[in-house]
Amino acid sequence: MTRKNKRVVRLPAVVPGDVRELLGMLTHKRPSGGAGEGAFIARYIDPVGALSDPYGNRWLTVGAGSPVLWSCHTDTVHRSEGVQKVLYGLGTASVEGGECLGADDGAGVWLMLEMIRAGVPGTYVFHRDEEIGGGGSEYIASMPEWLEGVRFAIAFDRKGCSDIITHQGGRRCASDAFASSLAECLRPLAYRASDGGSFTDTANYVSIVPECTNIAVGYHKQHTGHEWLDVGHLVALRDVLITADFSGLVCERDPLARDTEKPWYIRGWESDLAWPDGRDVDRVRSDDARADDEMTDYVRRHAADVAEFLIANGYRADDIDDYIFYGK
Repeated sequence: MTRKNKRVVRLPAVVPGDVRELLGMLTHKRPSGGAGEGAFIARYIDPVGALSDPYGNRWLTVGAGSPVLWSCHTDTVHRSEGVQKVLYGLGTASVEGGECLGADDGAGVWLMLEMIRAGVPGTYVFHRDEEIGGGGSEYIASMPEWLEGVRFAIAFDRKGCSDIITHQGGRRCASDAFASSLAECLRPLAYRASDGGSFTDTANYVSIVPECTNIAVGYHKQHTGHEWLDVGHLVALRDVLITADFSGLVCERDPLARDTEKPWYIRGWESDLAWPDGRDVDRVRSDDARADDEMTDYVRRHAADVAEFLIANGYRADDIDDYIFYGK
């Protein structure tokens, strides 16, 4: 580690006590398997009593008999080790220096630590290697007996402030009835079902656990230097989670049933219904296709300028790959 990476990052002088730890956590760069991730786990997660499995995932059970598995991941897409300066103001956190903030998934880690301290029942898993393909959860899925009795796998690893994911990678992972029951638990926050998820660790449990989801925790523009976190929303979500009654969660999906539902992108292509605002679907498809063709042609003709624009705004080739395959 260079002398520059050893510098001490000082947080703003005026920070609410309940978010000071969160902001401190976000100063840590945590590429998968790196020293930064290891130090982060040792500093924040191990002290609450979490134990490691052979892969390195951390586990902790609060209470007895809860059917809920709470999930997050400890790694980030940082390209380097060390610390970074986190900016905080007007209820949001962002980063200085061109790499990601790491609220994906530092926000989820903070939430779970707060829930553990508040005594919210459940099995807590802090996954390793989510950002490089979900290796930690894949390892757990190979030991299905570890998930015996789990009916709900709920990840805190979704962008935005409202989604309860029912589909990952275009395939169903949770029932609409479950999503509605979870939205009720999270009131007065305005959560709703979404079929637009791509991947997080709970996707690896869909053939074992009936209801597998991912809920929004307030980060935006993840995997880029423009990532920012709605700290106000995250704190409000924390306050709801530590007081909610989850006994009314509905378990409806059969994890062993063959999924015959077509992915959303195929359902959209085959639909002959009108859009909600009355526009003709075929006309919208035609307009969208025309816009796509125009943009593709523009990028082809001005590739160097487009690349310069993306780089100037903090994007890398890896960010585009992440958006396509791991957008969450």
